Amino acid sequence: MGAASLRRIRSLLDIYSRRPLNRFAVIGLMALGAWLLVRGAPARSTVGAIPFVVLIWANHDRFFATVEQLLERHAWLVLAVPLLVYAVPLIAMPPTASDDLLRDIGQVFWPGGYRDMYVHTALPPVELYPAFDRVMGALAKWIGAPGAMWTAQAVACAGFALVFALAARRLLHGQSMWAVLTLAALVLVLQLISGRLSLARPEIFMTIWALSALLARGPATTAAWAVAGLALGSGYWLAPLYYPAALLLPLTWRARASVFTAMFLSWVGLWWWMTDGQLLAAMRWTLEQVANRIPGLGVLENESIVNVMLAPQMLALLFASAWASRHGGDARLLLLAGFFLLSNQARYGGIVAPLLALYALSAARRLQLRWPGAPRSIAAALGSVCLAWVSAGWPRYGDLPDFVLPAGAVVLTGFDQASYGIPFANLGAVRVSPAFEVGAAEPAVQRLVLDLARGGLDCAGLEGLGFTHLVESSLRGSPPPCLRLAQMKDGWRLWRIVE
Repeated sequence: MGAASLRRIRSLLDIYSRRPLNRFAVIGLMALGAWLLVRGAPARSTVGAIPFVVLIWANHDRFFATVEQLLERHAWLVLAVPLLVYAVPLIAMPPTASDDLLRDIGQVFWPGGYRDMYVHTALPPVELYPAFDRVMGALAKWIGAPGAMWTAQAVACAGFALVFALAARRLLHGQSMWAVLTLAALVLVLQLISGRLSLARPEIFMTIWALSALLARGPATTAAWAVAGLALGSGYWLAPLYYPAALLLPLTWRARASVFTAMFLSWVGLWWWMTDGQLLAAMRWTLEQVANRIPGLGVLENESIVNVMLAPQMLALLFASAWASRHGGDARLLLLAGFFLLSNQARYGGIVAPLLALYALSAARRLQLRWPGAPRSIAAALGSVCLAWVSAGWPRYGDLPDFVLPAGAVVLTGFDQASYGIPFANLGAVRVSPAFEVGAAEPAVQRLVLDLARGGLDCAGLEGLGFTHLVESSLRGSPPPCLRLAQMKDGWRLWRIVE
């Protein structure tokens, strides 16, 4: 294609022209790109970016100047545009949670809650997520179970992005490149914890609340922060682990210690009242069930956090934190991250990552940075590409194992997404095992779960347990003689169990 042809194409795609033909070509190309972007698959979404890239190429002289002027006047757009790109696929292609949130919603459709929903398992003497379960249950009754799930995910995702961005801006006060630095940190953090945000568990909301301590100003906001933490704590039995976030409040060390002590004692009193004095028994129960897991069964949440720390994005945050330690970073953030690292559990990577990122940003405030040619638009473009791929990794609602079973069915699953997806797809109608703690299941059920994880199933092990169906995605080789295939979906199989 010659230079003259390229000039004609650029002239046709001039977005500033008032000629009808130009407007038709530009709007048509934009519509094509938008249609491709929302079609679903990540590869197709990438193709959808091509029409917009062509428009930018055709108008790059005026386009970049216009965009840079806009971003210079409204620096927050450097963050807002990539976050909008992150959100659009999630709106167009509804996501799904894959574990606890489905259970928290589903239990309300059984008269006896968890005790009716699960079989062959011990349950704690009291609820471990009382307020959270009640809120999600009420929401599910009001707008439907999927709507309740999407609401929780939207609040978790938007709440985290907003609190992180506001906290970063406060730490970078006076830094002319605050938006670009915040975007870079947010991209790294979301690459690490976006999957956890999709789960929308109580711990995610505790993480958002803990980071919001950086936004407190004065007695009123500090009191509101403490009350919010206690309210969230009524829905999560491990909430006090997040109360050391009082370290981030704009108070003296003595005042911070007082806030933490008051919150902890208030939480103990509240839970002692809610559990009718069985708080210690409930905590003891959880430890006992973990100890009851048969050899070979484990939970990824409880694995060493070292595996999380070796991720490339986390290594980048560690290097940035090492730099911040020599350039005046806010040591409180590092201390709090160290506190969660002491747990040596992978689940706390979700709060360690943003704390390390904010620690690095707290030192970047002192950097004397100058703007090169067009950094804002380039940063927004790169951030948009990165976050588009992050949101493409969210599990989709259509991928949920949602087989509809006969009412009264008793279903065995592996300790995986099916344990949560099957009762969510059959609200108040189907009982399952194992429950949310595999160690609480009867030893016979644990052995079956372990067999499934290894790709097999012992039919003799099913005798006397009353299971009518099996849902799995791990069996290899010829099916056992006690199974009859009923349905398949995206790698998941529903089997009828026969004698």
